[in-house]
Amino acid sequence: MASRTADDLADEGDATPTQRLADLADYRADLRAVCERAGPSSRWPEVFGPLGVVLEAKDLPVKLLTDLLSAFEQDVVKVSYADRAELLDYCSRSANPVGRLLLHLH
Repeated sequence: MASRTADDLADEGDATPTQRLADLADYRADLRAVCERAGPSSRWPEVFGPLGVVLEAKDLPVKLLTDLLSAFEQDVVKVSYADRAELLDYCSRSANPVGRLLLHLH
C-alpha cells in the first residue's frame, strides 16, 4: 500500500506537478519519521502505521523505498527517455526495488 499510495500521488488526479512534488516530499518526510521511529504526520495513517511494523519485522531496506520515491518524483517531471541507459536508471529505482522488496517479504 505504501508504494501504491506514493505512485498515486505522482500520477493520479488533477494536482499540478508542483503539488505532486510537494505531496511526495511530505510522503518522504513521513517515511523518514517512521524509519527513525518518530511519529509521522496524520495524513496517511493507513500507510505509515502498518509500514512501521513491517519495516521492523522484516528488516526492510529503507533505501528500496526511497529509491521508489525517487522514481515517482521522476514520473512527475520526465515523460520520455533518450536512451536505454536513462531507462535502465529509472528501472533501477522503480521495478528493481519492487522485486527486491517482495524477496524480503517472502
